[in-house]
Amino acid sequence: MAENRPPHPLPFTDDPSLESMLEQGFTLHQNGQLDQAETYYQRVLVADPGNIDALYLTGGVHMMRKSYFEAVAYLTRVLQTDTNFVPAYALLAEAQKNLGDWRNAAVNYRLALDYEPENPKLWNQLGNVLREKGDTAGTQKAFFASAKLKYQPGENTPSDAIDFTYTSKTKLLHDIEQLRYLLDKKKI
Repeated sequence: MAENRPPHPLPFTDDPSLESMLEQGFTLHQNGQLDQAETYYQRVLVADPGNIDALYLTGGVHMMRKSYFEAVAYLTRVLQTDTNFVPAYALLAEAQKNLGDWRNAAVNYRLALDYEPENPKLWNQLGNVLREKGDTAGTQKAFFASAKLKYQPGENTPSDAIDFTYTSKTKLLHDIEQLRYLLDKKKI
């Protein structure tokens, strides 16, 4: 499974049989066989209830099922086990966002950004959450940070960097004008 390994290591699995179950579950997970994948993850959790990888991947299964309350429960357990497990912050924030829990989603996106401040997608997601919270200044700063990080001269244009979704053209134009104003005044 070396080239298909999850984007994080499987460091807490010293038992080869547990690692094998995680790998089998992950392969099923990648193929969209969520029920079967979760069965393998649950077997790992029976043997090792604090297995961070099984908890995280089970949270991912629930995200794919749009079972956000369950995803929050598993991802919270991940972070109770290891507060440095960065991918869990972003996935937890995404689950909270989908539940309309804007405050906690913003907190967890910020925690993820503490570890990955150069990640434009995290800044973009934070901007979306702050927009829903009604935090205009925070939204602008987050979207600007996302656009700034994505822009690489010679590879793409600034307009390519702005991939966030707006529900109305009027709102988009308003936010662009506010960003221009702040850039002109050098406030961001």
